[in-house]
Amino acid sequence: MLRAIVFLVGCLSLAGCGAQIAAMNGIPIVDPGDKAAVLAATKAEADPYEGATKVTGPIIFHDRNLFGKTYTIRSWISPGNPALNDRFQVYVTANFNEWAFLDQAYADGRMLDTSRISRDVASCSGYGCSVTETVGINFSEADLARYAATGLSFKIAGKRQDVVMTIPGPYIAAVIEFHDAHRGKGGGAKAS
Repeated sequence: MLRAIVFLVGCLSLAGCGAQIAAMNGIPIVDPGDKAAVLAATKAEADPYEGATKVTGPIIFHDRNLFGKTYTIRSWISPGNPALNDRFQVYVTANFNEWAFLDQAYADGRMLDTSRISRDVASCSGYGCSVTETVGINFSEADLARYAATGLSFKIAGKRQDVVMTIPGPYIAAVIEFHDAHRGKGGGAKAS
């Protein structure tokens, strides 16, 4: 136990700690610029209740900080609902010491279709509270695909703080390729 505490204290004082903690908890660290690695870590999960399959790219720790901000891209496939086949969402989670009140995402000088998913208190102590806010940025496949070559840089504006991120093009291309393979457009990807 003491060894784990010493490791955690030492780790927290060094940059890149998130990777070690993630590895200890079985969370894969994937380079979002490596299309093959992203493709290998992307998962498909069938939901028999909704009759759909959810495709989820690997969680990426922005700035490699496990306690900061993460993103993933998720999509849905449904033979009974073709409109759902074209739905992609950039799913962003950010941790703060106070509410940021994340609200609206922007890219390329325009407002993006944004969904506020949750605002939760993670923990509180005598030093204040840790809060987590989750936002979804919604895209059609065609709109998201235009960023597969260049990457997607965006800002989620909040009342107190903003979140600025860039998702590399290879990450986007890998998730779209995996989605299309499961939808029947391509080949090669298998459900995990």
